[in-house]
Amino acid sequence: MPDLKESSMNRKVFTMGLSVESTSAYLLCCALVDSAKAISTRNLLELWNGSAAQLSESLLTLEGRGMLKRILDDAEGNAVFQLCEEADWRPG
Repeated sequence: MPDLKESSMNRKVFTMGLSVESTSAYLLCCALVDSAKAISTRNLLELWNGSAAQLSESLLTLEGRGMLKRILDDAEGNAVFQLCEEADWRPG
C-alpha cells in the first residue's frame, strides 16, 4: 500500500464563499506546500492559468481572509507566503 501523506488543503475553503479564482489560488498554494516548494508569486505564476492581475487579487483576498500570510517581499515584487491555521480564517 502506498504511503499516503496528509494534504495541507483544508476542505473548509469550499464553504468560505470565495470566488473560483481565490479558491483556485488557495488550492495551488496547498499543492506547492505538499510538494515542498515555497508559496511564492513566482512559483504560483508557473501554475496559474489566469492573468497575473487575477492571481494578485486572489492572493490579496486570501490574505484579507486570514488564510494566507505574506512573509517576504523582494525588490522585484515577488512575494513569499505561508498558509495560516484555520483558527485564523475570517468569514467574508
